[in-house]
Amino acid sequence: MRPPSARSGRDEQVLAEIVRVHTAAQGGLYAARNIYHQLCRVHVLVEGTPVARCTIERLMRKHGLVGVRRRR
Repeated sequence: MRPPSARSGRDEQVLAEIVRVHTAAQGGLYAARNIYHQLCRVHVLVEGTPVARCTIERLMRKHGLVGVRRRR
C-alpha cells in the first residue's frame, strides 16, 4: 500500500478551508470564484503557498460543492 501523496494531503487542508468559507459565507451561496477571492482577501495560505482557483474548482467539483447560479 502506498502512502498518501503530497497533493492529496494538501487537498485535504485546502478542502477544509473551502468548506469553512462555503458554509459560512452567505449560507453556501459562494461559488469557486468567490471562495478564491475570499481566501485571497484573508490571506489564507496552505503550507505557505497560495491556492490556485483551478484547484478550488477541482476540489469543489469532486466533493459536490456548488454555488448558487442567478437567473438572468
